[in-house]
Amino acid sequence: MSAKIIALANQKGGVAKTTSTFNLAAVKALQGKRVLMIDLDPQASLTIACGIEPGEDRLEGYSTINLFDRKSDILETAFKVNGLEKEKFLFVVPSDPGLSITETAISTVELKEFFVKDACEIFDSHFDYIFLDCPPNLGPFVINALVAADEVIIPVKTDYLSFRGLELILDSIAKVKANKRLNPDIVTKGVIATMYRKRTKDHQDILAMLDETADLLGVVKESVEASKGDVDGVPVVVSNPKSDVAKAYFEIAEKI
Repeated sequence: MSAKIIALANQKGGVAKTTSTFNLAAVKALQGKRVLMIDLDPQASLTIACGIEPGEDRLEGYSTINLFDRKSDILETAFKVNGLEKEKFLFVVPSDPGLSITETAISTVELKEFFVKDACEIFDSHFDYIFLDCPPNLGPFVINALVAADEVIIPVKTDYLSFRGLELILDSIAKVKANKRLNPDIVTKGVIATMYRKRTKDHQDILAMLDETADLLGVVKESVEASKGDVDGVPVVVSNPKSDVAKAYFEIAEKI
């Protein structure tokens, strides 16, 4: 059985994309699945959340950069994530500060859209799920992720500017889907409404608009617990599984 590849994408930053990736991947690992996360963001937020410091000497030759070098041993780039029980199978391909240089370097390379897809095919037999954490833009790394992915999940903060940005990522997905050489089978799984303030009228209105625009996978309330999990290196579904935020991610994970 092939690994399911899920990209979490939104060109808007600060929408809990990395938090959502970390927690959904952790839920699947807790369920006994073999899970890999790939940090495609040069800012390396997911890498840091996993307790790995970008640019460490031990990462030289073993980071996301090497996914874009077809001479590298791709399997060697995956590091086990601490914080879960030892028998749980959660790995990450860490990002690196030099990834932004790689983004420029591949711009003129032939078949530049297929690096991540090719890497995922190598990882495929070793994992049940592969989560792709995308940078907050619509650049080459995001296109690579969309070409590789079976499904896309779009975290959207429940404010007006984030909602306005939803159209852009949906348009990018549509263009990839329309191109038979890229990924005509890609599916937009749905939207996660994040940082939701139930008592705020604007947030209520945006939530209703999100529900009308795309499939709403779940609602994650605004909470310091989620971001604290990123800082502490332990996702909230592990550190506080009974919290509202954790419960939301458990429910969303059941849909994927």
